[in-house]
Amino acid sequence: VIESWANTWEMKFGVNKCGIVAFNKDWPNDNSATDQIRLHGELVPHTKEYKYLGVIFDKDLSLKSFIQDKKKAVSNAIHALYPILANRNIPTRYRLTIFSGIVLGNTKYGLETVGGNITITKPIQTEFNIGLQTILGAPKIAPMLTECEYNSVDARAFVARVRLYEQS
Repeated sequence: VIESWANTWEMKFGVNKCGIVAFNKDWPNDNSATDQIRLHGELVPHTKEYKYLGVIFDKDLSLKSFIQDKKKAVSNAIHALYPILANRNIPTRYRLTIFSGIVLGNTKYGLETVGGNITITKPIQTEFNIGLQTILGAPKIAPMLTECEYNSVDARAFVARVRLYEQS
C-alpha cells in the first residue's frame, strides 16, 4: 500500500532513513509480525526508538529518550559557548542575548510534547540554570530568572503546548 502511494505521487523512500517501531507493549518481541515489511524491495529495519523532526519516539511512547537528548543538546551548546558566557569582559546583556539565541533555541524546540510538567523538564532546567549561572556568577539562579526575564523550562513548555492547541 505504501509503495503504491509512493509510486502514484512519484516519491521514493530512503529505506536507510526509515525504521519500524512497535508502539504497542503487547506487540511480539521477536518482530515476526513485521519481519517482511519492505519498501522498494529493501527490508525496513526494526528499532527501539525513532527520531522524527528532533523528537524521539520510543516503543513505550515515553519522553525519557527525548528529554535526555534535549538535555545533552543544551549542555553541549552551553559548553561550546562557555568561553563567551564566562567572559566578564563581554557585557552581561550581550552574553544573555547570545545565550537566548542559541541555548534557548535548543531548549524550546519540541517542548510542546511535554507540556508544563516540572518533573519531566527538570533535567533540561538544570542545564539551563548552569548556563545562566555561568553568565551571572550567581549560586542561586531561581531569583535571577525573573530578573533576566526568563521563564522556567516547564513554563515555556506549557506555553508552547497551549499555542499548539490554539493552532489546531
